[in-house]
Amino acid sequence: MKKILFFFLLPFCVFSQQVGINTTDPKATLDVNGNMLIRDVPIGTSDDILTISETDNVVTKFNFKGFDLLNRMLIPSCSINTVGATGSFNRVARGVTYVINWEVVGRNTGSAANLSSNETASRMKIKYTITPPLPSVPLIAFLTPFNESNYPDAFVASYSELTNSTITAQIVRADMNSFDGGICWAGQFYFDLILFY
Repeated sequence: MKKILFFFLLPFCVFSQQVGINTTDPKATLDVNGNMLIRDVPIGTSDDILTISETDNVVTKFNFKGFDLLNRMLIPSCSINTVGATGSFNRVARGVTYVINWEVVGRNTGSAANLSSNETASRMKIKYTITPPLPSVPLIAFLTPFNESNYPDAFVASYSELTNSTITAQIVRADMNSFDGGICWAGQFYFDLILFY
């Protein structure tokens, strides 16, 4: 029976470049308009994963090569570092020692409508340069700020530039108990940086 089915499908496969299920106008090699069920997927050793685009529902293969963790990335003290301030520190990832130079490229403080007169909203934009460069350009990064001090400060972090040798981070103080005389945070804080390739 399998041989007959194979010969029946062979002419269709030779002459047709796109197959549609529940559609007369396929847009891909296999275009399924409806639910799909895969009953048996063998576990392989490949780092490939499948992703589905939110915009057009196209399934693509994504090669996950790995990740690096640079922990305890220094957040410069906002109260003593103005735009142009620089510094450096070392971090180790997968046995490689990285020299990380930082520069404050933006710094803003100010009051907000929901803050009392002696509280300030504060943020810094910091460019981190990583030497030697990472093994490849990361596809995505996660920044997780944390506080080991006695200060009540809480932070939110995101990035605006990401290459294999630089990351520009936006660090924003998010707590509403930021009483420090109208200046930025004074403590020493950190974030963990997870880079996916």
